[in-house]
Amino acid sequence: MPTSPFLGKPATKPVAQFLLAKALLTRGWLTNSSADFTQAASICSSIIASKATYGLDLWADYGDAFVPANDYGKETMFVSDHSIDPKYGYYTVGGGASGGAAQNLSPWFTNWNYPNNSGVNSFKNGSGVLINSGTSGMIRDSYYGRPYIRMRPNSYFWPSGPNAGTNYFLDRAFTDRANDSRFANSFYTVYISNVSITNSATAANNSRGIGYSTVVGADTAVWLPDFEVAGAPQFVGSRPFKGIVAPPSLWNNGIFPALKKFMDPSRGANFNDPSTRPCVLYRFSEVYLIAAEAYFKAGDNINAAAMLNVIRQRAAFRKTNTPAQNTTAATAMLITPAQVTLDFILDERSRELFGEWQRWHDLVRTGSLVRRVKEWNPEAGPFIQNFHALRPIPQSQIDRVVEGPPFPQNPGY
Repeated sequence: MPTSPFLGKPATKPVAQFLLAKALLTRGWLTNSSADFTQAASICSSIIASKATYGLDLWADYGDAFVPANDYGKETMFVSDHSIDPKYGYYTVGGGASGGAAQNLSPWFTNWNYPNNSGVNSFKNGSGVLINSGTSGMIRDSYYGRPYIRMRPNSYFWPSGPNAGTNYFLDRAFTDRANDSRFANSFYTVYISNVSITNSATAANNSRGIGYSTVVGADTAVWLPDFEVAGAPQFVGSRPFKGIVAPPSLWNNGIFPALKKFMDPSRGANFNDPSTRPCVLYRFSEVYLIAAEAYFKAGDNINAAAMLNVIRQRAAFRKTNTPAQNTTAATAMLITPAQVTLDFILDERSRELFGEWQRWHDLVRTGSLVRRVKEWNPEAGPFIQNFHALRPIPQSQIDRVVEGPPFPQNPGY
């Protein structure tokens, strides 16, 4: 039994079963073993059938899976705990963190530099690139998190070819944002002013022709719409906007929708400190996704679609909808067995598990890494090779083997 301060989600029977199913699925991909696929599907189905016994279930609202109060809730299967108690963790209040220790910095990795790139008079240059200019409309706070700036969504727009004018993030993964709540529940797209600034009508690059002050807690400092907005970044159409508007064509490494799943507002004034939220490693929703993949590989698209539809219909629910609207959205999210393909499953995993440390393993397990990177990541596409399906072994590990034959490096490195 877990003991204080770790009273949450340790390894249990359904966790072991789930990991066995993933191992069988992986082996099945490597050996094309229908028996492994069938067994993996059966294990996942058994976990789902016994969910009440195990205290597992899906939240009605996808977003509730990421509320800090639900970190140890019914959808969570297994976590890596973090504690404020120095006896068990690496946390000192006010000490900050720069990585390298057993600390949880996951809330900050996918955060853009909003305090430095939210200049109120930012403008689009002749090449269509957003140039930061003017007083920043935001300061660092605990709600929007520490701008660690390590990862961002792949929102590159393809200039030509079969994917011309599209990007993976909006046009492939989160394409049905009207019926599917997962984009809205996963990303910050509106930043409300947390500092009052005065912008003179004559300030450099202020194209609005007016001066004004922003109101803390009321005015929008940055809006990152998921569609193009005429007049951006300083206007919405012909209407002057107090903050800045950054539609998808203006997203870059300095400004993009930040993942909000793991944000930790409990940091208070010590928002550079690591998070003491647990890292949720496995959620119950992934049992359905692994089952769907296993059924698909076993040639059973009927059950594969049924598993995917459980996840998709849950994603249609919004607390702000009427019951009729939720019913309509859930119906729109249904797929047929004919729609189940490997790429559809991988896209569904993007929608459900974005930022949850699964993607590399998904692409490697399914033998899709090189193909998918070439299809959707033009920066890495020309360079990725088959040997990249294995990571390089750290040189420090190789150097520590001083007896017997030299420790080998993986091929290609």
